[in-house]
Amino acid sequence: MPRFGAHLSIAGGVDEAARRARRLRADTLQLFVKSPSQWRFAALPDDPVARFRAEARKANLRPLVGHASYLLNLASPDPALAEKSRRCALEEWDRAERLGLDYFVLHPGAHMGSGEAAGLDRIARALQDLRRERPRQPVMILLETTAGAGTVLGGRFEHLEQLIRTCDPDAGWHGHAPLRGRAEPRQGSMPSLAGHACPRKGGPPQNGGQAVGMPPATRDATTGAEKSTSKGHWLGVCIDTCHLWAAGYDLRTPQAIDDTLGRLNDAVGLKRVKVVHANDARGGLGLHLDRHAHIGRGHLRRETFRLLVHHPALAALPFILETPKEDARGRPMDPVNLRTLRRLAGNP
Repeated sequence: MPRFGAHLSIAGGVDEAARRARRLRADTLQLFVKSPSQWRFAALPDDPVARFRAEARKANLRPLVGHASYLLNLASPDPALAEKSRRCALEEWDRAERLGLDYFVLHPGAHMGSGEAAGLDRIARALQDLRRERPRQPVMILLETTAGAGTVLGGRFEHLEQLIRTCDPDAGWHGHAPLRGRAEPRQGSMPSLAGHACPRKGGPPQNGGQAVGMPPATRDATTGAEKSTSKGHWLGVCIDTCHLWAAGYDLRTPQAIDDTLGRLNDAVGLKRVKVVHANDARGGLGLHLDRHAHIGRGHLRRETFRLLVHHPALAALPFILETPKEDARGRPMDPVNLRTLRRLAGNP
């Protein structure tokens, strides 16, 4: 069964986010490691770090997930902004390690009119620079699927595929193909909710003509979450249900979910998926509208989330809310949305 949690505020200190999670009876937690709307880094003293770690252990919160600032744009064609974003991402990644987080979620970036290929190349070079500067950093970076609005990259699985193939290749990869608009039929199968196979095509990854082997990641002794090491994967994927829908990936039926997950499996491998952002959507399918709604109150509806929390490919993953914090009457909604997810999973 999934673990359920929410993105919670760090107002009052990072340790307050863990206390809020405890009061919410959450199983997992996502937080910003600093103010998401400022480049400035406030001090992070040892005491709140120790309190955060202690509160997280006390509440058995796992995995612990950090989210990068919204200001970052690793794909920017402006060299000054791209470098500022890279340095900010590096410092936030360091903070994530200091806090004992398992994952650090990062939006790929927007090419700002310079073109997809150029934008993806800049992101890949920035990610490679981060890894070179922190070759043994244990916190796995998760590239988040996006709604794909405007010049934002990450709205197509092929974008993530290209970044991961370039920066963190895997000898066990099933299939390889250049960037393409649609997934092609492939051999094999993945866990299916609808009971039908999701076909895939086999083939080794390309990395200068050479496949690169990557041993399995280890697990953190405290949280049980998978940890990246210098010899294991350091790049993974976070899927956002609202973003998938907005980008044109259907999730309304068992067959649609299997097709979407099959395409994701073809692109990056489902073993790379570590976190699910559980958000309903205010906009229609493929409209690229990144507007989150309460669970069961948007276009995805409750049935979609019932299918997702029971899908064998996702059932062991953390489902983390990024839904609005209040309803129209000002009622706190994290408890309501968490209760809805748990009931859909059969755990009231």
